[in-house]
Amino acid sequence: MAGTDRPKKASRGWLKVLLTIVVVMLGLILLVLLAVTIYWNTMLNKINRMDETVAATLSEVEIQEIMDEVNDPNAEDTTYPTDPLVTDEEDYIANEDTILNIMLLGQDISTKGTNRRGRTDTMILCTINTEAKTITFTSFLRDIYVKLPDFDGKQWGYNRLNANYVFGGAEMLDQCMQMNFGIDPEYFVVVDFDAFIAIIDMMGGVEIELTDTEAWYLNLGTPSWRLKGGLTRLTGEQAFRYAQIREIDGNFQRSVRHRNLLNSLMGRFKQMTPVQLHELLSTALPYVTTDMTNDEITKYALMLIPMVGELEVRNFRIPIDGSYYHANKGTAEKPRSVLAVDLEANREALRQFLGDDALSKAG
Repeated sequence: MAGTDRPKKASRGWLKVLLTIVVVMLGLILLVLLAVTIYWNTMLNKINRMDETVAATLSEVEIQEIMDEVNDPNAEDTTYPTDPLVTDEEDYIANEDTILNIMLLGQDISTKGTNRRGRTDTMILCTINTEAKTITFTSFLRDIYVKLPDFDGKQWGYNRLNANYVFGGAEMLDQCMQMNFGIDPEYFVVVDFDAFIAIIDMMGGVEIELTDTEAWYLNLGTPSWRLKGGLTRLTGEQAFRYAQIREIDGNFQRSVRHRNLLNSLMGRFKQMTPVQLHELLSTALPYVTTDMTNDEITKYALMLIPMVGELEVRNFRIPIDGSYYHANKGTAEKPRSVLAVDLEANREALRQFLGDDALSKAG
């Protein structure tokens, strides 16, 4: 009998050892998950949340000046957009379950650690199609002349597209995008020029194919840069100046530069190590303001991270060629140039590029 008990005791001993190992491993896994969760939430808590009750940075007098500058009763061009506005949600573009629309906004003021609002001189719709695995950056030029929504008990009339955010924040801009372009952004992400410079410097610069004219213009402001045409690694300040260029070829080409920067940064992002990503998050997030919650950010991060390397980056621009003309909403003494656009033509172009085209790629 004694001989038959020993194997049973031995097997029970090994079972206890195995159970101990499993328990320890599960404990370690839980500790790692807890640490990751704490780290992730700590990072996300660095982000500023939109507070629509916060007043715009500009004073009431300055806001009135923005309203008046393109609504001068003595303006040389007295025409206004006449295309019908979008009133039915069923007509919204790229509104499928597999498509996520996020509006990226660049303000013309410094806002780190605050909820101050400025005009959005950069407006890029980021459309992510999780089924077709595409990410599309659509630039909306700031000078597009549109009907602003009646908001906060006030009739705002007509103005440049970039005035919405300073007047009424993301909610007003959201309504404006819906009624004029049939686009309903689900979320907004806002940064300012300080963030732009800090992020690019943290990433070690950004590579851009400069033209000889662009290099000449950048050197004109800072001769010590000695930039040349061709593939060039720009610092944060140089990239910021590059993104601002419009004197040599106008706002349309400036929107191309914005997309060039985004495409280059996307490529650089894919190559970053975990340590570099940590440094990027620590540097960038305090400059970011959004209406996304931590849970929403986590949800989409878990969905998108596995497909980052597969995403096809595409670019688009509103207004499209042949759909606009330059109008002077000021006087000869105080010209105020805006872009009068064919809204229906641009909505159809968006529908084809973001809607039908994106869905056909997915199918």
